[in-house]
Amino acid sequence: MKKPTKGTDRPRVLLVDDDKETCVLLQSFLEEDGIEVLGAALDGLLAAQMVDQLMPDVVVMDRRMPGMDGIEAAGRIRAAHPEVEVLMLTFQDEQEPDRLTEAGTFDYLLKGCPPSLIADGVRRAWRVRHPE
Repeated sequence: MKKPTKGTDRPRVLLVDDDKETCVLLQSFLEEDGIEVLGAALDGLLAAQMVDQLMPDVVVMDRRMPGMDGIEAAGRIRAAHPEVEVLMLTFQDEQEPDRLTEAGTFDYLLKGCPPSLIADGVRRAWRVRHPE
């Protein structure tokens, strides 16, 4: 796990998905695209704890996870750290814009979308706090 760094000129991300392979693949792509991945959590509760420690700019989180799902975790993260943006990954049948908005998510994308869309979403979320 990497230590948090302040004042970087690129997005720093925490990945959250209960499928470890998804985290590994997404980390590889995002890092190749110039995005710093601070770590990965396999559930929402661990994600909230890791945000406290790592202070990422953006959390890329799966909507559906056992235990604490992505919406509940996003709400907890945003309540404790309003400066951290959450980009939710969801399935077509899980698009719940009202609940996602209430939880404070920045935006959502469909799982399985091209990784370039996720990288673009991360950069858009990052620019909220780091305007050019």
